[in-house]
Amino acid sequence: MVSGCLTDFHLYIEGGRPAWQWFRELLGVVPPENQVQKFAVNCTWFQETFGECPDRADEETIRRFARAYIMMLLGTQLFADKSGNRIHIRWLPYVARLEEMGRYSWGSAALAWLYRCMCRVANRHVVKLAGPLQLLQSWIFWRFPTFRPTGYDEISWPLASRWKFLKEREIHKQPLRNTRRALWNNNGKLSKEYCIKMQHNYWKNHCTNLKGGSMMSDDKFEKKYLVNATSKNSHDEPKKSQPILEFIKDGMDTFRQFSRLYAFFSFISSGLSSSLLAVDNLSNISPKMFLIGFLQFLIPNCIMFQYIVGVNQLADIEIDKINKPYLPLASGKYSLRNAIIIVASSLLMGFGSAWVLGSRPMFWCLVISTMLMTAYSVNLPLLRWKRSTILATLSLASSMTIGQHIAPFLHMKTVLKKALNYPRSLVFTVVVVSLFYTVISLAKDIPDIEGDKAAGHKTLAIHLGPRRVFWFCISLLQMTYGIAIIMGALSPILWSKIFTVVTHFIMSIILWYRANSVDLSNNDSLQSFYMAIFVFLSVENFLVLFVR
Repeated sequence: MVSGCLTDFHLYIEGGRPAWQWFRELLGVVPPENQVQKFAVNCTWFQETFGECPDRADEETIRRFARAYIMMLLGTQLFADKSGNRIHIRWLPYVARLEEMGRYSWGSAALAWLYRCMCRVANRHVVKLAGPLQLLQSWIFWRFPTFRPTGYDEISWPLASRWKFLKEREIHKQPLRNTRRALWNNNGKLSKEYCIKMQHNYWKNHCTNLKGGSMMSDDKFEKKYLVNATSKNSHDEPKKSQPILEFIKDGMDTFRQFSRLYAFFSFISSGLSSSLLAVDNLSNISPKMFLIGFLQFLIPNCIMFQYIVGVNQLADIEIDKINKPYLPLASGKYSLRNAIIIVASSLLMGFGSAWVLGSRPMFWCLVISTMLMTAYSVNLPLLRWKRSTILATLSLASSMTIGQHIAPFLHMKTVLKKALNYPRSLVFTVVVVSLFYTVISLAKDIPDIEGDKAAGHKTLAIHLGPRRVFWFCISLLQMTYGIAIIMGALSPILWSKIFTVVTHFIMSIILWYRANSVDLSNNDSLQSFYMAIFVFLSVENFLVLFVR
């Protein structure tokens, strides 16, 4: 019942009466709108409103304060989420009847919630762990004595309560640091020998020989356990080349995070699609010439793409520490100096290679696209357009449309020495991808509300809330597929008509199914859907080739 409330909240709270009406009846007050996010109330409002029960309060007032305290305990301790500062009103059905709260299995529910949170954090894109972490820490200290701080060996109940006294004592941290350093040496792989040695003193003091009641001697301990461990695992020593391989692997993974490859692959598919649109007749074109022309477009634009994502991360370091702490700059994997070198080198190499290749249409499209994205990111007077929803959407959508679609089309026309014309498929592509990029501009702010608020950005997600913006984005995408279906139906070529209508109808169904699977209260789910939009865009880059 309790664990079900965590996931099926609406079934329990909205079946009888409006949620906030029930909130007023049970707690005597309703929080102001600026203190509410969906069905969660800011913890600071709870603390200010119910921080101290007034003297000589009547029984009903005491019950209201008790309900508020229990909700704070459940929302911030036992069933805490990653926000750390909001309390969900899903607990109203339980605090409504205080006398019945002892009938629920709170321990089982808290354990199930912790398992669920630990399962989620195993995803490589998740960097924050929620749940009753103080209980998890207490369990670690209880089950792994080596990690215990000094002064933790005293028995008291409940076990977690022992931690609160440590701040009052003088804690010697150096032995614990030495233990950690030794345990995680050799590139973070546990040394089995050292683990056994570190447990030696613990077992020596706590384990007795059942037969004779005497302590096991050091010689017997080492002979029975330590020698066996070293002999059995001598062949498991890591190769000398392993640290180098790990270093290379970590470096490549860090650069992948810095480069935002999920958008990079969509960029390649966009350039290839628009380059193919410039070819009037495939039978009259040399594959070698087309490949060379596409590579000429790809090289400077890939380099410049690295500049665009890099300068955005340089300008958003403080925001990313809140929204995306796993990124190299926010996490400290890249220093500011190294990031500046990468960004500046990408800018110079991108413009330089585009100029050397001699394609003037591509060069000037690259200049316009780069200027728009620089104005979008950098924090200078009259710039930093991402603080405004309208300017952010216009600059991002215009830059991507010019750089990833118009530029490769014009460049390929120049390479192939063909007369410049604007086919129906190009017009269709520009309209469709502009709507896609508008959605990307709006959807990227939905998981980033917390950091954008701290930075003072006035995004649409902050003004309207994540749910409204999310479904507005879905509506725009469905409208995009609707436009594609109409364009396909108007095509004079039968095969193009059938293919365009059927494929876009299927894509609209897939989009609707995917959108309904998104948990709007979970930033990881929202971020996953945001990345999925680039997959839909890549598929659309393929489909537009068949519009006639």
